[in-house]
Amino acid sequence: MGVPDEVCDHLHPAQWRRTMSALTPLNHDALAAFELLDANLPAAVRSRPVPIHAAFTDAAARHALLEEFDQVREAGYPVEFTPMSADDFRAIAPAVSNQIEAVIRIDGQRTINPGRYVAALAAQVRDRGGEVRSGAEVRRLRHGPGGVAVDIAGNAPITADAVVLATGAWLPELAKAYGVRTRLRAGRGYSFSVEQHEDDAIKTIGSPVYFPQQRVVCSPLRDSGGEPLGCESAARWSSASPMQLLRRHGLTRSCGPQSLCCRV
Repeated sequence: MGVPDEVCDHLHPAQWRRTMSALTPLNHDALAAFELLDANLPAAVRSRPVPIHAAFTDAAARHALLEEFDQVREAGYPVEFTPMSADDFRAIAPAVSNQIEAVIRIDGQRTINPGRYVAALAAQVRDRGGEVRSGAEVRRLRHGPGGVAVDIAGNAPITADAVVLATGAWLPELAKAYGVRTRLRAGRGYSFSVEQHEDDAIKTIGSPVYFPQQRVVCSPLRDSGGEPLGCESAARWSSASPMQLLRRHGLTRSCGPQSLCCRV
């Protein structure tokens, strides 16, 4: 299958550098934005500074990430990283299997429990008199003399002076009528969580671990043992379909103790 010419036009280093230069100001502002949000949230759910460790089953594979970090630095963003041996990393993260050959420690990062964080933000909105509607399916937007009407499936429309669309990969469904033609797709695959127990220290991971070759991230969802460990490769598995079960099996097979990653 061929690749369209308009796609090939963007598959070159110069375009990557232009894109990275455009993203650099957003990266600079991102942590400051979290600090602003954190100031009004309970201490237990605030973002916390932690390193992220990138772990590789093939030591040579880390050079691609190191080269990318050099390019990010050239674009103006100060990435802080330190290569470390797999043995040194296993000393602080014994859950990582012996299949890991090399690790890069990435500093200047933060982590959150996404579910608890968003719930805390929603509570802040309600405390200030705002209304949060969960499970509402927005069908379309309509402009009229009273402002912008938001049509919601099965409910009366809501009228507002302005509307902010922040629907991620679903943005084109609502924004296409207003000139947004950018193609979007989800940046993640599937996510699930497993319990970590304080009395089983070998299975505990204290900070996020990224497996670039497998495109998997394992991140502790809270601050201490006895709390869930989240893995991303976003779906819930409580009522998994046969296809979802196959996908979960593939994910755990690629990251299980017999292949590479975590003894969880």
